[in-house]
Amino acid sequence: PPISISPSPPPGGAMSAADVLAAAQATAAAIASSLPGVQAAARTTGPIGSSAAATAAAATAAAAPGGLKHYRLEFEINDFPQHARWKATHRESIAAIQEKSGAALTVRGQYFPPGSTPDSSRGERKLFLVIEGGSESVVKAARAEVKRVIEEATARGLISTRN
Repeated sequence: PPISISPSPPPGGAMSAADVLAAAQATAAAIASSLPGVQAAARTTGPIGSSAAATAAAATAAAAPGGLKHYRLEFEINDFPQHARWKATHRESIAAIQEKSGAALTVRGQYFPPGSTPDSSRGERKLFLVIEGGSESVVKAARAEVKRVIEEATARGLISTRN
C-alpha cells in the first residue's frame, strides 16, 4: 500500500503545543477518512503478504514544515504465534532491524488472545509495531525485515512442534 507522510517538527526547533495538536488532529482526520466505517486498517489481520496484512500496515500522512517528510506505518502482530510475536518485539531483533533499515520501531498495544477484542473506548489496541522513517523506502525495508523475522519464527515454531 502507498505510505503517506505525517508531520515532523521543523528543522532546528520544536513545534508549539497548538501546532502539535493541529498536526495530531489532521493526522487523525486523514486516518479516519481513509478507513471504512472508522475501523482502523492497522487492526485488520491476515496472513503476511495478503492484502489484509498490507492494509494492516496502515500509514498516516501530511506535509511537514520546511519540506521534511516523516513516514509512519503500523503493523499488527497480535494474531501471530507467541514465538513470532516475541521474536518481533525482542530488544535485539528490533535493534537489528533498526540498524539494517534505518527506521525506528516501537512496540505498542497489548496482546489480546483469540476471540478477545480491545475496548476502544478505553484506548486499548491489539499488539502492533510502529515503523517510522525519513523515507518511504526506509519504512518499506523495515516492514519487509519485520515480515521476514515473523515468517522465520513462525516456520521455526511449526517445525519444532512437529518434532
